[in-house]
Amino acid sequence: MQQSGQYGKMYYGTVRPFLDFHPDQDAEALHKAMKGLGCNDKAVVDIICRRNNAQRQQIRNTFKSFFGKDLLESLKNELHGDLEDAILALMLTPAEYDAVELFRSMDGIGTNELVLIEILTTRTNSQIIEIKQKYREMYGKDLEKCLRSETSGHFRQLLVALSVAARDESTTVDPVRAAADAQALYAAGAKRLGTEESVFIRIIGSQNPYQLNAVFAEYQKICGKSIEYSIKQEFSGDIELALLTLGLDFLLIIVSKIVYSSFGYGFVTKVVSPKSCNLHSSILWSVTINYDQNLNSRILD
Repeated sequence: MQQSGQYGKMYYGTVRPFLDFHPDQDAEALHKAMKGLGCNDKAVVDIICRRNNAQRQQIRNTFKSFFGKDLLESLKNELHGDLEDAILALMLTPAEYDAVELFRSMDGIGTNELVLIEILTTRTNSQIIEIKQKYREMYGKDLEKCLRSETSGHFRQLLVALSVAARDESTTVDPVRAAADAQALYAAGAKRLGTEESVFIRIIGSQNPYQLNAVFAEYQKICGKSIEYSIKQEFSGDIELALLTLGLDFLLIIVSKIVYSSFGYGFVTKVVSPKSCNLHSSILWSVTINYDQNLNSRILD
């Protein structure tokens, strides 16, 4: 299922709860798969990849109760390489995984701006609130303060605004406001020399996808150009990508990363498995429709 609309589409996961689910049996089977020398990777994959996230958390709790060990630590000790990365990512709750990735993106020298964009521009308000809570629990730090410290300029302004988790999430469309905001965007960019970046940030970073759809339609009438074209003309670098991600179809951005990458296995596990494990069927379909490629065969290659 998905909410349609050219801009701001929402995609829903296709990993359904495993019907014949017995967390005690799964915990026992995983323990057996990791017991002794070596690890039965196939058994681990068969169990973890066929359970949804809520069921994986039940298995994790049961494993701890039965064997007095954290399942994540056991998996980390037994698995290696890309398989380890993918399985450990699947075992985290979505909020835990995002918190880990945000921390990694800002830890040490330099910042991985792409991770900041990918997470903060595509999560709901409630998801961002939970991510901030997990971030503080896991690292003892405030996410907003870290964003202020590790980013700068208009890019920082946008990310901090998103981290407040106050975006409109209704389905309401106000045509009068849409027309006014379209005029404001035009006046802040294409109509003048230079750009009033804060106007783009305020409008695109705060409104619901349905309202943005109306704003961008009005903008096209006024300017004669699409909002994508204008953003690319007026902005560059990280702030450009962040605004495009907020205004465009998120899934197609993920798909384009896959299609136009080197497509090594490590890249696929990083983009498809952890980040998009709840979008996999939509990704497979979108690659096929938009690029005439079969993602399954590309991954197997």
